[in-house]
Amino acid sequence: METTRGFNPLDSTEKKIKEVDGRIHFKKFFNEGDLITVQRTNGEIEDGWKITTINETNTVFVVKTDKKNGKMIKRVSFKEILELNQEKKCFKEFFNEGDLITVQRTNGEIEDGWKITTINRDGTVFVTKTDKKNGKMIKKVSFKKILEFNQEVLNQ
Repeated sequence: METTRGFNPLDSTEKKIKEVDGRIHFKKFFNEGDLITVQRTNGEIEDGWKITTINETNTVFVVKTDKKNGKMIKRVSFKEILELNQEKKCFKEFFNEGDLITVQRTNGEIEDGWKITTINRDGTVFVTKTDKKNGKMIKKVSFKKILEFNQEVLNQ
């Protein structure tokens, strides 16, 4: 179905479907308010950028304020965010609050049976465990450390 000048209305519809599918996929892992890693214009990779808007064109606006530069706003593609934030994407795909996981204790011991209680937007997770010797323990753990010590979950 081609009209004059080579315009095919189906091409436009297919493009819109891909954009909506991409946005739905992206929103499974990232939401407004999440803190993410982005690449600055100067090439530097930097943490702590906050997603402010996820728009209809499959781009995201992020903001960060620091003492040196003040308030910075950047437009970033879904692709760039997914590439630079693989740990977060992977974590959200496999882990939820309430899951029991393996954690490295402060003394270096690797221990099963820790429960995820809170997943923060900044890439940290709070876990708890209660035992007779220590009572209730609470620990703050990064996505990276949880992924490192729970590889069997990723291989299922």
